[in-house]
Amino acid sequence: MNIRGVNEVRVVGENVATGVYPFMEALRMAEEIGLDLVEISPTAVPPVCRIVDYKKFLYDLKKKQKELKAKNTTAEL
Repeated sequence: MNIRGVNEVRVVGENVATGVYPFMEALRMAEEIGLDLVEISPTAVPPVCRIVDYKKFLYDLKKKQKELKAKNTTAEL
């Protein structure tokens, strides 16, 4: 995902001081830790971003979607 057109973002994540930061500072913080800055809620003001490992984030997201799909199956009689 590309985060565009924002000056400030709200940063959340583990081992990160939660708060509103300038976009470039948030990106620098993520790079220092060796993780990625991922936009979680683009419609919020300011947009909410999380500092996480992007590949792990995608894996967990797919896993949750698969679990929800399995729970939504209906039995027909």
